[in-house]
Amino acid sequence: MKLKKLFSFALALMATAGAWAQHETGDVITYEGFDYELLGSNIITNGSFDDGVSGWYAGNWAAANPSKYTLQESGGFDGGPFLQYSAGGAGADTNIRNKWAVEEGKTYLFICYTSGKTPDSNNLQYSFLKTSDASGNEGSLIYQLKWGVNSGSTSETWTKNEYVFTASSSYVAFRSSWTSNAKLDGFELWKIQRYYSPEGYNLAMQNAQNALSNSDYENVVGEERDDLSQAIEDWSDATADQYEEAIEVLTEATSNFTAAKASYDAFAAAADVDVPDLAYASAERLSALNNALGATPTSASDADVKTADIISKLRAYY
Repeated sequence: MKLKKLFSFALALMATAGAWAQHETGDVITYEGFDYELLGSNIITNGSFDDGVSGWYAGNWAAANPSKYTLQESGGFDGGPFLQYSAGGAGADTNIRNKWAVEEGKTYLFICYTSGKTPDSNNLQYSFLKTSDASGNEGSLIYQLKWGVNSGSTSETWTKNEYVFTASSSYVAFRSSWTSNAKLDGFELWKIQRYYSPEGYNLAMQNAQNALSNSDYENVVGEERDDLSQAIEDWSDATADQYEEAIEVLTEATSNFTAAKASYDAFAAAADVDVPDLAYASAERLSALNNALGATPTSASDADVKTADIISKLRAYY
């Protein structure tokens, strides 16, 4: 079984003389309650400016202009280099931008860190990730950068910007118009996939087994019970690469089984009726009622039909 590496700030801080380690292939990150595994490699090269502004561009797609930025050698989000603006404004040479190829329909994680002086309210909207084409023509907004301080204020700490999105274009583009003395660092872009842990699989299996053995569900005798029993049997020895499908099948079968309880219980209650001996009742209608009472539902929907049939036959008999 492939071992997954959970990103840990505690371990990261010990990686290099107080620096934070960046993510690696196979790391599992948690975003808004869901776990994701990082695939391939970080799409962004020189994301922490270890090689100056190599690979980055100005707003007009010319080479980035170091005279507009100050490359600090230490003090970044990871303790290393970072980029600090020395000239503000929205001019092409004061912007910094980039674009990266992605696969439409795939899920990605974007990360970067911001610090220093927050752009004012007029410039905040110009720091973003957008859809793009191969020429760098920007499309719709994907994510707008955030700071840990109000517009125009200065932060002494680094704010982590993190966003998970599904690509709707063949490229994504980053561009920023920063106020003078704003800082950025730690760019990462990863293709990711949902990660399903052994704990998640074990929980889904345990929930399925508990439901099946629960006497409160003894009236559920049709296809929902059969489907749950089959799911437990089919996925009893799931491997790591099968967890996603196993969890999905087990969870759905368990949900269908427990949801069917009301219909089966209603049938059981309707069938548990004492039929009086009515001297002048039709023998044919009595036979039809007994047949309805002795039926066995094959599904929740069938239980609903058979419950209605009992009520109808009982009224006819009376």
